[in-house]
Amino acid sequence: MSNSNYKMAVIGPTDVTSIFRSTGATILHADTGDQALVLLKDIKRKTLNSDVSGEKYAVVVILEKLVADIRPEDYEKVSFGSLPAVISVPGFEGATGVSMNKLARLAEKAIGSNILN
Repeated sequence: MSNSNYKMAVIGPTDVTSIFRSTGATILHADTGDQALVLLKDIKRKTLNSDVSGEKYAVVVILEKLVADIRPEDYEKVSFGSLPAVISVPGFEGATGVSMNKLARLAEKAIGSNILN
């Protein structure tokens, strides 16, 4: 499959995700972490398994407040690997710290200490 067949998805409540519609992204509605996790698992399965029909995604944008409601080990499973790249962004309420904490963990894993504190 060529890279041009991959799409971008945005997961979150309709009032926030609607601003991404003009980018051509696929908008997937979720109000809870549980709903978002189901969507992420489905996206991961379809993207990585060439035998499964459906859209393939290179990037998935998800709101921080939903990530905060997903168990860290579950989020790690669905965001691990190169495809799709799962990126959390703050919503209208502002940053929750989820993205910064993930970045700190990645930095610590890469260089052995948390340089972001």
